[in-house]
Amino acid sequence: MNDKVQDSPQQQAAVRGTRDIRRARARRIALYFAVVVGLPTLLAAIYYGFLASPRYTSVAVFTVLRGESLDVKKGALDPNLETVRAHMLSRAMLDTLNRDHGFVAHYQGSDHDFLSRLPSDAGTEAIFAYYRERVTVSLDAGEAYELRVEAYSPEVAKTFATAILEQSAAFLEAEAKERRQRRVEPQEQAVAEARDALAKASAVEAVVDVEVARQRLASALRGLEEAEVEAAREARHLRVVAEPAQPSEPSEPRRIWGIATVLVTALALGGVGLLLADVVREHAKF
Repeated sequence: MNDKVQDSPQQQAAVRGTRDIRRARARRIALYFAVVVGLPTLLAAIYYGFLASPRYTSVAVFTVLRGESLDVKKGALDPNLETVRAHMLSRAMLDTLNRDHGFVAHYQGSDHDFLSRLPSDAGTEAIFAYYRERVTVSLDAGEAYELRVEAYSPEVAKTFATAILEQSAAFLEAEAKERRQRRVEPQEQAVAEARDALAKASAVEAVVDVEVARQRLASALRGLEEAEVEAAREARHLRVVAEPAQPSEPSEPRRIWGIATVLVTALALGGVGLLLADVVREHAKF
């Protein structure tokens, strides 16, 4: 005798209904992840695998010395390197690179992929933001800065990096010259006036006036010497520790890393979206 209890038609229908609901939900989840995860990952694979243009990074290391000597052992490291960094990343530097080396034209080239190149209709702010993506200056080992310039060819990357260093060096020299003029020129004028006074006193053979004029000249000469020393001490000079290198291999895009990043991000966002949908569905039952 068969002791197995047969389910009623209602129970069998309920089981089939539950099974169908689970299968339908599994299909929806599969479709959801195919769209949210599979499609972005496929597009990333196509872009990084076939479309992304190679980009090359030229790297240079520099520091700034304060004082007359360009020898790092004799000159003092300037604690205010941030001024030079700000100049390298400034609009003035961008204008110089664009005027002398065709910065914008290089990055807007139609032979570069559409996602990484500079749009042809980019405005001033967009161009400046793009410049600061392709040119970076970061602290290196606490005593120097590392300049990195990314371009679509190794030659252009090196050219841009070299131009930035040369223009920055000229900027510091001009700044030093201006500071020297502010400090030294008044003292030079004082020396000239003292010499003129001594000459006049000597011409009339006024002994007292001559003694006074000589003291005035000696004081002016000391002032001039002190101003020269102070101007030399304040002068800053750019010292290149490592010249810009011409890269032999592209640094970007990192194809596997890019695809993996899209995959992981899509999985995370897809999981969060699915969790939120479940929470909303559970709340809707109450």
